[in-house]
Amino acid sequence: MLRIVKYQYLPIAFIVLIFAIFIGDVGDTYSFYKNKLLLYTTGVQQHNSRFSAVDLNDYIKIKKYISKLTMPGTNSVEKKSAIINNMKIGDALGFLTENVESSNDLMKTFPNGVINTRYIIDQLKSHKTIAPYGKYNNNYLSQDSKLIYSDEIELSYVISTALTSIPLDKLENGDVFTNKLIANFKNHWLEMKASGNYGVDGLYHGKRGYNKNTLLIFSDLASPAFSNINETNKKWPNRISNNSICRSFIIGLDKRLTEEQVYNLAYSQSLITHSNKDIAVVAGTFAALFNKLLVTNNLSKMEIVNFLYNKIIANEDINTESISSIKLGIEMFNKKIDPILVYSNIPGFSYNEFLSLLIYSFLYFDNVNHAIINIIHTTGDNDCLAMAVSALFAAYNSESLHTGYLNYIEAGPIEFFPIK
Repeated sequence: MLRIVKYQYLPIAFIVLIFAIFIGDVGDTYSFYKNKLLLYTTGVQQHNSRFSAVDLNDYIKIKKYISKLTMPGTNSVEKKSAIINNMKIGDALGFLTENVESSNDLMKTFPNGVINTRYIIDQLKSHKTIAPYGKYNNNYLSQDSKLIYSDEIELSYVISTALTSIPLDKLENGDVFTNKLIANFKNHWLEMKASGNYGVDGLYHGKRGYNKNTLLIFSDLASPAFSNINETNKKWPNRISNNSICRSFIIGLDKRLTEEQVYNLAYSQSLITHSNKDIAVVAGTFAALFNKLLVTNNLSKMEIVNFLYNKIIANEDINTESISSIKLGIEMFNKKIDPILVYSNIPGFSYNEFLSLLIYSFLYFDNVNHAIINIIHTTGDNDCLAMAVSALFAAYNSESLHTGYLNYIEAGPIEFFPIK
């Protein structure tokens, strides 16, 4: 939950501001602390977060670190291909840095960043670089020494196979899709168990970064005692992760379906693992947005954000967490708060944080490369956010991250998405 932090930090911040102006670069330090004050007063600070606000020295180090990183140019390809390319590339690059505990650890682990994938693979393969959780997943490399993708991509494939296995006329009945997806999640869990690729706590999260609660829900689905999804969700009433939102994008790419159909299906899939209605509405809304953008090329960024806002209000009310999160993302953009401060203060693992970051990132950056560089070189839920932001840019303007990256990322189910 985000909370409003009012003015208790302002006196300290002003003192540090005056001190910083005299000891450092006036332009940089003034801009930094001006933004830091905005960060406090707009409420972009959290409780219950393992990430602490960045101080001046850390900020300067991170800024220099990111400023020297560049990505190869983008490719203009067919929009749906661009979206899928970006999902895979953003996910794999973000997965490398998702579990780094602090910006200092990130810079120490990846001193040259994670942009040069050939170099990163050589470092990981030789174990000159040891990535977080690397001992559970071959140091983030596939058997043929390519970067692996995370659970977001793997579950997108599970959903797409459920979709395309059902005749179009049967998809009108949401229960048919829900039941098929429950069966697919169950089978996926059983296959994961049989693989033997388990994390430190006996679950599978060490391989592809699965959320432990997601796996416990899959385990419940596979249990002989399973009766219905409502009973299962009673065990997890306060689950607010962003996973089901990230999984919704692929549903929106099914061109056979209308905006309303993909909304309903994405809403239903969210309720399998999240009982929270607000999360389900956001998942459905993003599926509808991607479905709309497949055939629409003239919407501005703000028109896209307004579509999300209005669609959520149409299905809920204006006082939900998701609406507040969209407003916060817009406010951070309007006040031009520095990305380093935003990503250092909001990790994005919960759906409301994720939504604020997605809106802010989409509005703030002029192109997908700049957005991804900043996201994957700060701390937080980097695989999901990088995947989502890069997919949204592609849906907006058909801009694909350089397709050369695909040569260095694990060949997997994303290559064979059967959605027409």
